[in-house]
Amino acid sequence: EMAIIKVSFAFLFLANFINHPHFAHSYHIFYRDFFAKLHNTDFKLRNRFIFAGLTVPLILACFFAICLFNKNYQLLGFAGNAMAFFAGWHYVKQGYGMLMVSSVLKRSFYNEREKNIFLINAYIVWGFSWVYANRVISERELWGVEYFAFSVPNWSLWLMGGTLIISSVFAASIFIRHCWNDYGAFPKNGAVAYVTSLYIWLLVLNIHPVLTFIVPAFHSAQYLIVVWRYEINRSNEEFKREKFANPHSKPISVNRRLMNFGLLGLVGGWIGFWFAPSIVDQISHFELDGFSTTTFIFIFWVSINIHHFFIDNVIWRRENTDVNKFLFS
Repeated sequence: EMAIIKVSFAFLFLANFINHPHFAHSYHIFYRDFFAKLHNTDFKLRNRFIFAGLTVPLILACFFAICLFNKNYQLLGFAGNAMAFFAGWHYVKQGYGMLMVSSVLKRSFYNEREKNIFLINAYIVWGFSWVYANRVISERELWGVEYFAFSVPNWSLWLMGGTLIISSVFAASIFIRHCWNDYGAFPKNGAVAYVTSLYIWLLVLNIHPVLTFIVPAFHSAQYLIVVWRYEINRSNEEFKREKFANPHSKPISVNRRLMNFGLLGLVGGWIGFWFAPSIVDQISHFELDGFSTTTFIFIFWVSINIHHFFIDNVIWRRENTDVNKFLFS
């Protein structure tokens, strides 16, 4: 028991340097030059930016305001379940994305049918994980707020489990065929990221509560690899452009740009996950019967996790020209 507590605290501490900066970096990338992006993107992507950047935060704020003013403890608790729902979805999409990025970099491409099989399999694993969690976990607590599960019949779990096995066989057959045909060009890192994100992180997450501290750290570390590749290429491009535009000026160095980016991630993560919610908890004058003194930490954590899913769904889309320009440079 003491060892579990020590591991939990260790990963909670590491979250300040891995988990929380990964959220802050996504906000930085998304909202940087936000209004310029609205003018320079096509209609469909512009609507996605508006929905993720403006509409979703407003919906979340209204939802939590209703929970607080109506003192609806159970509705607030279901927000934790929603966080698990979107987090699992985000995990498998990241695993799929890592596979696609790796295949492009290795010039080992999958056809549309194969991509669809990988994506469908990812969704099935995610769905099974979420249904299983609701089936075996009736209540779990985060920052003094219990988040509740939905009632799930046994037959749905068996149905999704069977579908998971079938889709996994199809996905595995694609990996085997590509590896057999050209082992040298096979995107090994992407395949490992895909399998890890789906089968290890999601399917073992519900075994023990301590894993809810450990798994997000590995997910965030994987995410940071992509973010820093993107930011390094972007910083190099900006430096060259500024130097070319004005040869007599002395633009900010690439190292300085990256140092600022990293520092903003650390500070932004600390503000979003600790400083801001703690201040609100302390100055709040709500008489929240049944709510804990860390209710706003729960609200901030859940809001950031849910919102992160939506903004990531815009940042890393193929239609986003910045991704094609900087991620695959």
